[in-house]
Amino acid sequence: MADKNNQLLKLLGVGFGIAVTVGGTIGTGILRKPGPIAAQIGDPWMIILLWLAVGIYALLGVLCAVELAISMPQAGAWYVYARRAFGNYFGFVTGITSWLGTVSALGFGAIR
Repeated sequence: MADKNNQLLKLLGVGFGIAVTVGGTIGTGILRKPGPIAAQIGDPWMIILLWLAVGIYALLGVLCAVELAISMPQAGAWYVYARRAFGNYFGFVTGITSWLGTVSALGFGAIR
């Protein structure tokens, strides 16, 4: 959906971006992996420290992605950013690998 100036409408904000990332993270990994990882670590304080560190890392990644999306409000996600930074070829490679990764993750989640 675009307005008269050929720009995307800004309907969703930073909170929505963070919520989608948190929901995706919970849906794809947090429900499956903590048990085996906690069993390997063993120490409860180290497990909590690891959860906090990974949570901060994910939050920083989300904030970087949100900043890119705000500065370049175009459809295409990582393709748009890589194309702008490195040119058409690397934009295509980034876009297709992002798509393949998403499709593979969905397929893996469906069979598990």
